[in-house]
Amino acid sequence: MTDLEKLRQELEAAKKEKLQYEHQLTRAENRLANYKKKQDKARTHRLIVEGAELEYVFDGIETIPQETFRAFL
Repeated sequence: MTDLEKLRQELEAAKKEKLQYEHQLTRAENRLANYKKKQDKARTHRLIVEGAELEYVFDGIETIPQETFRAFL
């Protein structure tokens, strides 16, 4: 095997390794995005449930202005 063939093989191996690392990075970014999305959905759900509980306990609270509501809390 000549030096040129060895260099070509090394180049191909390096390209393959680079591609694998790029895919690993993409998967990690996707996992992070999914985690953030789940966190956002959980927060939204919690806020909706808590707001519904407030409306249930304090009848008519949904009609008061936001500033009054904050002062009430």
